Amino acid sequence: MPVLATALLQALLADAHAAPFVPTSDNQVLERLPARASDPRARELSRLRQAWRAQPQDLDSAVRLAQAYYEAVAAEGDPRYIGYAQAALQPWWDQPAPPPEVRVQRAVLRQFDHQFDLALADLDAALQADPNLATAWTWRAAIHLVQANYPQARRSCEGLAPLAPRLIGAACTAQVDAVTGRAAIAASALQAALNAEPDADPAQRLWVQ
Repeated sequence: MPVLATALLQALLADAHAAPFVPTSDNQVLERLPARASDPRARELSRLRQAWRAQPQDLDSAVRLAQAYYEAVAAEGDPRYIGYAQAALQPWWDQPAPPPEVRVQRAVLRQFDHQFDLALADLDAALQADPNLATAWTWRAAIHLVQANYPQARRSCEGLAPLAPRLIGAACTAQVDAVTGRAAIAASALQAALNAEPDADPAQRLWVQ
């Protein structure tokens, strides 16, 4: 499934399961995972960890690793990955104005711990710096849905729509319509989006359906 579709699915289904594990020192072992040579996610995590360990101050490596750890949480349900993700972002974690990419990933981790106001502040600041951050609009929509702030959730979907495939934008808006008495409109819009993109990624189409 494309990255943005995966992000939308994670955002709209996000929930906290346990408090994150945060390492207490730089020398503490972060994890010991069983070797799974046939598991693409494990191989990718290993590759990203190696790149990050070689350059822990490299912004791109840290953000990519933190994102991969959160995807592992979504896939495996293991909340320890949240602490690992936070450790990857540690050089920027306490900065009042980190780069937009860090703000978005920090918001994702904060919402997991139900720190919604802090997460929204990060997302709003990131979008002020770069209004084209589709993932930021996605998570903003999801958090406002959780808080039942449906006007702001819809506003976020509107911000996402021009940056995302039609199916993704329609799915975002449909989530808002479905909980605001517009279920029939949501279903119609989703079907129209499906009809308009017959060649869309099969996994994406299956999820939207």
